[in-house]
Amino acid sequence: MSIEKYGKHGLTRRQAAFVYALIGAANFDAKKACILAGYKTPNRESFRIMKNPRVLASIEDELKRVIGTPSQVMLEVSRLARDTNNAVKDRLKAYDIMAKIMGLYQH
Repeated sequence: MSIEKYGKHGLTRRQAAFVYALIGAANFDAKKACILAGYKTPNRESFRIMKNPRVLASIEDELKRVIGTPSQVMLEVSRLARDTNNAVKDRLKAYDIMAKIMGLYQH
């Protein structure tokens, strides 16, 4: 994944590195992503950068690229649930995920 791809949202090189790190090596830990991107004050910067609309738009675009749109995710989970070659526990887990996505569980 090249950092230059984030240019469409007008990010700085460090912001783009943050997005790349957040979705990759930092495993959605904003402070760790700031450290990996080279920010000197990761505690303060992680809070600030996660409020930046351009950064948020880039994160959303990258997530769509990596996992697909919500409907694509639902189709794949549905396929897994209906595939009789999958173990019963895996099929049940897929149905559970679909129910959560659809909001069928009451809190």
